[in-house]
Amino acid sequence: MRVLAAVALAALLALGACGLKGGLEKPPPQFGEARRTYEAEKKAREEAAKKAKEDADKETGTTPPSQPPSSPVSPPPATPK
Repeated sequence: MRVLAAVALAALLALGACGLKGGLEKPPPQFGEARRTYEAEKKAREEAAKKAKEDADKETGTTPPSQPPSSPVSPPPATPK
């Protein structure tokens, strides 16, 4: 019985350690006008956040780092015939 309790406690601790950090986001509506309204509001929030970040970068004089050029992808090895 103690072994079962220890296993159950270990399982609960393991499950409690995984998951999202922070608050949960409410799922979007699935269809209709509410869906279109939600998508428009989400796009407006993203654009406002992007503009705020750009404004903050301009004020501090920093620019976001440019992405390094991607490395060429080699073709897969040939298969013997």
